[in-house]
Amino acid sequence: MAHSKEDGEYQPWLRVDLESLKCIWAVKLVNRYADCCWNRTANALITVALSEQEIFYESEKAGNLCGYHGGQLSRYNTTITCITAIKGRFVQVLLNTTTALNLYEIEVHGV
Repeated sequence: MAHSKEDGEYQPWLRVDLESLKCIWAVKLVNRYADCCWNRTANALITVALSEQEIFYESEKAGNLCGYHGGQLSRYNTTITCITAIKGRFVQVLLNTTTALNLYEIEVHGV
């Protein structure tokens, strides 16, 4: 479970280290639907990179963009399929809004 500041912050993010290179084709975001907060998850930008520095400094480059879901995500879960499969070690979920980050689970799909 991931949770950021209760009163929200600008563009909260969560980064997953897969510990080795993978070919990523989708990311499933599972909301906290049972207890609270599912409606806070909106405008999710998914990026993939080879290194932490690359994802931090170059996340806007098209080669790193997996996908984007504008607006509010489903109450339960939303799968964002990458535009094309992307090779990387780090996957980042950034909410392009001012809110608290409240996710129950992140599933990274790839090989």
